[in-house]
Amino acid sequence: MPKIPKIPKSFLLLTFASIQGGLFYWLSLIPVPNWEKIYQLIGYSGILVGLLLAAYILLHFWQQHQKRHRIIWAIAYFILSAILAIYFGVLAIVLNLSSVEGFMCSVARVNSVEFPNYRSTIYLINLSCIPDGHSSVYVQTSWLPVMQQIGYFNSPFDESLDPLDRNNEIVKIFGSNGVIYYDLKTKKSWKW
Repeated sequence: MPKIPKIPKSFLLLTFASIQGGLFYWLSLIPVPNWEKIYQLIGYSGILVGLLLAAYILLHFWQQHQKRHRIIWAIAYFILSAILAIYFGVLAIVLNLSSVEGFMCSVARVNSVEFPNYRSTIYLINLSCIPDGHSSVYVQTSWLPVMQQIGYFNSPFDESLDPLDRNNEIVKIFGSNGVIYYDLKTKKSWKW
């Protein structure tokens, strides 16, 4: 087996921890619908880099300790590998489910309304889920392709009606079980 060049352990562990921290932050974001594939590609790239770094760390420790207590180290190596495989498998599943759709849902329709004076875009997303569909309201307020949910309704928006009422800087979004108000200037929302 070829010798693996030595890299300080603290650097390896710090790099691994920072990649995983960045990946968890990335998974907490909700991408704009037309950026979803790019979002998943970046997430899977982070998982791949984390896997490669974890494999390097495990090989590095294996080479250092394989001469002493081989059976104990083989068992520890196997358990660590299994834990890492489960961890990265769960991360991949979470990455797949962390979109707008969620679990057991698919996007039926997306309407977006831009407000260039306020640098905001409101997304009205109808979701068809099992057993019932619902609708969610998201807003994008920065140049990043990331959305923030400001509300949801128990049933989809009616396709024949415009659910938005634009009144100066406050937008009213009408749904099946109430009204969501969104202030474009202060970026705050409330439900009535």
